[in-house]
Amino acid sequence: MVKNNILRWLLYSLGAATSFGLAWVPLNITPLIFISFFLFLLLEQEIRLAKKNTFVFLCFIVLSNLCLNLITTYWIWNASPGGAVFAWLFDTFLMTIPLLIFHLVNKKTQKPNYWLFIALWISVELLHTRWEFAYPWLTLGNVFAAWPKIIQWYEYTGTFGGSLWILLVSIGALKLFNLYKEFKTISAKKIFNQIFIYVLAPLFLSFYILSSRNLTTKNNNIAEITIVQPNFDAYEKFESINPIEQVKQLIYLANTKLKENTNLVLMPETAVQENVDEKNLNANNSLSLLDTFITKHPGLNLLTGASSYKFYYDKNEITPTARLYQDNIYYDFYNTAMFKNSFQPWLVYHKSKLVPGVENMPYVNVLSFLKKFVINLGGTTGGLGKDKEPINFIDNNKTQYAPVICYESVFGEYITEYVKKGANVICIITNDAWWGNTAGYKQHFEYAKLRAIENRRFIARSANTGISGFIDDEGNSLQQTKWDEAIAINGKVKVNNEITFYTKYGDFIGYISAFYLLFNLPLVFGRRRK
Repeated sequence: MVKNNILRWLLYSLGAATSFGLAWVPLNITPLIFISFFLFLLLEQEIRLAKKNTFVFLCFIVLSNLCLNLITTYWIWNASPGGAVFAWLFDTFLMTIPLLIFHLVNKKTQKPNYWLFIALWISVELLHTRWEFAYPWLTLGNVFAAWPKIIQWYEYTGTFGGSLWILLVSIGALKLFNLYKEFKTISAKKIFNQIFIYVLAPLFLSFYILSSRNLTTKNNNIAEITIVQPNFDAYEKFESINPIEQVKQLIYLANTKLKENTNLVLMPETAVQENVDEKNLNANNSLSLLDTFITKHPGLNLLTGASSYKFYYDKNEITPTARLYQDNIYYDFYNTAMFKNSFQPWLVYHKSKLVPGVENMPYVNVLSFLKKFVINLGGTTGGLGKDKEPINFIDNNKTQYAPVICYESVFGEYITEYVKKGANVICIITNDAWWGNTAGYKQHFEYAKLRAIENRRFIARSANTGISGFIDDEGNSLQQTKWDEAIAINGKVKVNNEITFYTKYGDFIGYISAFYLLFNLPLVFGRRRK
């Protein structure tokens, strides 16, 4: 019997991991995510009722979480084996915490506290968007990115609403399963009520929102954008391809699609690879080429990525990320977005949400031993400087563009800050080729659809290599490029001023979960067992 139990629990563990991985992009068998968490909960219940040691549950749950991380984000290995191992182990640790605490509480109280489990899981997801190790790639609500029509209610809840949905459905399924085991039969009415409340109601709400938008959405102003995808090798770009030749290729591609009424040309992250001295912009040859390009097209706006730096000669100007150059002279290096037209000088925004272990070293004073795991992507290793908050670029027609740089597009609430400041169109510039032709760049493109729904904004996305394209305010992909092609594309986007509930209130589900946890977890552990 013991051997049969162990085998069954092993199947639950591996089944949960496999279901989780298959639910994600690029396979998109998304309903499997509900089965995954049903199996997690069933595993916890059986081991607890069998009165097994907590260590037994911990072994199975760690195995499952490690496997699902390997299946879903295996592609990190292509950039750095050491960095990938650290990322998998660290995320496994974080995903284990809610399940382990849930199990310990249940053993103490002898009654499953499912609301506590929901609060635990979503609070950990919230933490993973806020601290220096921020890595919300596998936030559960992200899994629905490839199915935008069923999550139109993200304009109210954001991705944490999707996480809540998954957890509620899985808990409801476990309750029905337990009823069936106990009574051998369940009334059709009870089954229908459970399915309607947990599964069908969110779907009906989504389709109702879509139909309402079709009836009430007014015509918006239109902006025409040319997106450039140069398709430079992600590693050679920084080492062996001449920066000036890169800019010339970008301009050539833009000219193949440029029209007389084009409002904006969008170029990818670090498109200007000749390091830009922000206090001496006129000395940069790449920017001079782009200036000439803009001058030939009056009324045209350009948004491009760049690598830039700034020197500090005054001690009072030195930032925490500044590096020593020589003799009390310091400098900051930035991953930058730059904006220019014929009517104003170059404007600059520095990427604020930096990739842990690539663009910043989290808690470097305490965790300096982790430097050996840092992932070197194109020379950006180390602590980059950053802006404290997002800014928008405004063209001569008063249209505001949000310059979202790469990893920033994974942070739902952060994007709302652009929109609250007046952004009409979200522009994502990225370089998604570090991991090769894997699921990584596909997942990243799909996540942009979530930002479109949450804020009801059209998105223009320029990738060096990966997927460039246009996404409408309902999360539909209007046009997208293929992997490994040098191309420019044209598209029209709506200039929208709508402010959604999520834009206004952000990750309120995460805050409510953390508040609930803060007041209930101490009470649970402080309660004496009867």
